[in-house]
Amino acid sequence: MARIWNAETGVLKSRFLGQAAIEDVQINADGSRLMILAGGTMSLRDARTEKVVTSMPAVEAKFSPDGRRIASSSLDGSVSLIAADSGDVLAKTGEPRPGSPRKLTYSRDGRNLAATATSQDDQP
Repeated sequence: MARIWNAETGVLKSRFLGQAAIEDVQINADGSRLMILAGGTMSLRDARTEKVVTSMPAVEAKFSPDGRRIASSSLDGSVSLIAADSGDVLAKTGEPRPGSPRKLTYSRDGRNLAATATSQDDQP
């Protein structure tokens, strides 16, 4: 389960029950989108209506610092960049590689994205 509170008043705003254990939950910078990672699936929701904008397989997902994009990694080793407003895939890394990315992080300015992989023999 994930819960969303008003950070100023402490009042509970929403509860999200999942079919699988929720591994991560994030809110984008302007508060319009909610990302839930559970059971190998990333679900992007409208924070006001709670409706699903998009859903896709993922092992990790992070909002960019400005909240306009999401980086999402898949079991095939690829990383996708997703528009937070529409849920559209903007870009995807090249050919899938062995060793799925496990952790993602953006630079503070959002211009760079780093990913760790489970395989040492992953070549650029």
